[in-house]
Amino acid sequence: RNKEPVRQLNTQAPSSKDLNFPT
Repeated sequence: RNKEPVRQLNTQAPSSKDLNFPT
């Protein structure tokens, strides 16, 4: 479930989400 929402959040804020969900 982490990699699915990560893509959506990455488009909005890859900086903040990338730290929380490092793919």
